[in-house]
Amino acid sequence: MVNNYISRFYSGSTAGETPIVYDSPEVAGAALKRALLQRQTEFSIRVKTHIKPTKDIWWDMCWMIYDEAIRHTGAPTEGDYLRYEYGGVTCNGSATGTDDDGVYYYKFIYSPLYFTTLAQESELSTRVSAILNGLELSGKSDEQKIRAVYQYLCDNVRYEQAQDTLGFTAYSALVNGKAACQGFSVAFYRLCLELGIDARVVTSQEMGHAWNIVRADSRNYYALDATWDAGRQPEAWKYYLRGRESWSEEHTLGDEFINGHFAAYSFPNEDYGTASGAVIHSVSLLFDGLLRIKYYFILPESLIAERGSSVNFSRGGNRAYGSVAVSHREPERNNF
Repeated sequence: MVNNYISRFYSGSTAGETPIVYDSPEVAGAALKRALLQRQTEFSIRVKTHIKPTKDIWWDMCWMIYDEAIRHTGAPTEGDYLRYEYGGVTCNGSATGTDDDGVYYYKFIYSPLYFTTLAQESELSTRVSAILNGLELSGKSDEQKIRAVYQYLCDNVRYEQAQDTLGFTAYSALVNGKAACQGFSVAFYRLCLELGIDARVVTSQEMGHAWNIVRADSRNYYALDATWDAGRQPEAWKYYLRGRESWSEEHTLGDEFINGHFAAYSFPNEDYGTASGAVIHSVSLLFDGLLRIKYYFILPESLIAERGSSVNFSRGGNRAYGSVAVSHREPERNNF
């Protein structure tokens, strides 16, 4: 796994053409994002502000712009896709202004290190469309779509330590059929977001590894690792939609959870199959010659769309759980 970074260069003055002036780091970050998507090799911007510059403040603003550019938005080619599809960026620049009017201009020149070319990205987009069309996912539930994407990666991508920077990319995974863990993770992220399913790339400096979390029901995210399940058939998968407890047996929690960047993501202790089961809310008994038991369930939204008719019960501790597949009936038709 290659870590994303900004190389830190600062100088009192810089040469080159006059950059566009932006009113805030947020607007400047959106402009930098467009430059990254277009694979520009150098991009200059200026930010107008009333904040008196120091070297530390200059760097803080440099990071603010960069973080805005790679912020997770839910767009398939933005967010984590940008963050991990290239090797980082060097930045230099300057800050000028006077105390008389209290207006200062911060100048930043970003020089990204891309892992793919614009032509390769275009080729990858065509490949992504072909893959998703081939999976025939129309009418499928989110979990079924996630499973299909995961199985595609496990069946068609081979793990290989990167021989060059291309090996860290979704392009290498989906076009060349081989990639390092970073390529697997970015490919999964791209495919899921193309389907409207939210996912993130998780990294661990300690493990030197990357994997994903994905939202498999209305609010919960579960971990999966296509790299470690590559080549296995679904019945042998060990790392598909796992909860925090079982995941931590062989993985670290992940840098983004440890440093709090993923604090907003609900990552339950239970695996998907358990956490998405129906919890028995209450039970009542009737006796009219026969003993009758009525169960009242709390059903997660993710189960409502599933087809089937079976109900299975289990008990753990003081709580009872039901594994429920909701039966859908076709409406009756009248012939007139």
